[in-house]
Amino acid sequence: MKHTEDELYDNSKKVKSIEMIDKKGLDLINSIDKTGLKAILNDGIDALAAVSTVYTAAKAIKEFLDGAYLTVSAENSYADVVMLQAFVTDDSKHNARSLPHKNFLFRGEADTGVFRVNSMSESNSTFLYSVETKNKVSTVLIQYKWSQQDSGSGKVVITDCKGKAVAIEFNLYKRIALESADKEFKVSLLATGGVMQLGIIKPNT
Repeated sequence: MKHTEDELYDNSKKVKSIEMIDKKGLDLINSIDKTGLKAILNDGIDALAAVSTVYTAAKAIKEFLDGAYLTVSAENSYADVVMLQAFVTDDSKHNARSLPHKNFLFRGEADTGVFRVNSMSESNSTFLYSVETKNKVSTVLIQYKWSQQDSGSGKVVITDCKGKAVAIEFNLYKRIALESADKEFKVSLLATGGVMQLGIIKPNT
């Protein structure tokens, strides 16, 4: 089909107009893309910071609800064998998260256990040990109360193989020592809040 000169001239103007529109549109799109990308990046950074803050807060809350750590180190420097028979740290939830020290501590051995206790109010923990010396088995009962406000106290009760018991109370940051009624061994204990050190030592020391 043959076009007249006027038609060709009109088509030429249309092509130039389209090119101008395309160029302006492209510039506009590029401008929107750059601005939009900047906004997206800024929003993304803000969103990431917000997520990080929420995660940190959630983690702190979970750790708080899971409980505080109570570390108990036990050292047997005199008895034939010392064994942790039982323990209770507030409730079954905290008990389940505890990692007690090994079952048997023979003479000259030591180990450390990490227990979880209530951190929302004062915690109440109880530990029961058996101590064997010269084929005589005694028990050592430790009752410990501790809060996160640097306050705590407790009680140690030694019951020998004949059922005779001796007891002593203790507070934080002061080591106590208690000898069994039959003079077979002595318990040394120091509590500093989240750490409790237990020692089974020679009597008359």
